[in-house]
Amino acid sequence: MKFPTCLVVVLILFSLSVFGQDAPKGAEAYNRGLQFQEDGDSANALIAYDAAIAANPKLADAYNNRANIKLSNGDVHGAIADFSRVVEIKPAHALGYYNRGNAYLGKGEYDPATADFSKAIEIFNGKGESYDRVAHAMSHNNRGNALSAKGDWKKALPDYNRAIEILPRSYEALTSRGAARHQLNDFAGAVVDYTSALEIVPKNALIYMNRAGAFTEIDKKAAIADYTKVIELDPKNAEAYALRGTVLLSNGKKAEALADLRMAIQLDPALKRDYDEYLREALKK
Repeated sequence: MKFPTCLVVVLILFSLSVFGQDAPKGAEAYNRGLQFQEDGDSANALIAYDAAIAANPKLADAYNNRANIKLSNGDVHGAIADFSRVVEIKPAHALGYYNRGNAYLGKGEYDPATADFSKAIEIFNGKGESYDRVAHAMSHNNRGNALSAKGDWKKALPDYNRAIEILPRSYEALTSRGAARHQLNDFAGAVVDYTSALEIVPKNALIYMNRAGAFTEIDKKAAIADYTKVIELDPKNAEAYALRGTVLLSNGKKAEALADLRMAIQLDPALKRDYDEYLREALKK
């Protein structure tokens, strides 16, 4: 079951006073980096943060922002190294743990990701001066996603519940909890969560796709409607055609199923291997 992992990366974008080896130069370079980042010039922002760190190696927020740029550039290893410096310099820097957890999650390293989200949650629970409600909620959500990725769906549920308590309109947490409920065969509960998420993001094709999967187990007519909505939102979604075709086939609508399965394979020939059995069944007289 597909679900968004919600790898939210929080940027610290503010001016600050620094103290250290060459504080004025560090502050000047840091603020220059912020301006470049706000202007969308990540290349020069990276150069500026490098200069800030060279001037003041204990400037935690420069490491944090540089790490975010590295992460967006695909340099996950470099980002993790920078986030590690952030929490080394400031052990109570919740966003440093949160962001590093996201980097580990993206790499599929679920145990260190879980540990980092747990540390971020511990710090956020104290609600210090840098408290961030969204990052607090997403720390629970993403810890749940790390557990889910390991197959610990039941263990993930309390994290999704807590994320929704903190941020009731988090479509990410609602979708994630829906996926967990689906995996636990609570199809009706999954539909409730996906529906709540769609009330927040009504044009999200992925959530319609997930809800269609849950509906397939309890209401095939509703599943067909959801796959149709996915196709309306994303006309080249081959898998939506294929899955709608299988549901139509199970309802005895061979001609419509055949049309969908052929369209799916036309859009993505690789699907023929997975759906060839359904295609042969739809071709039978």
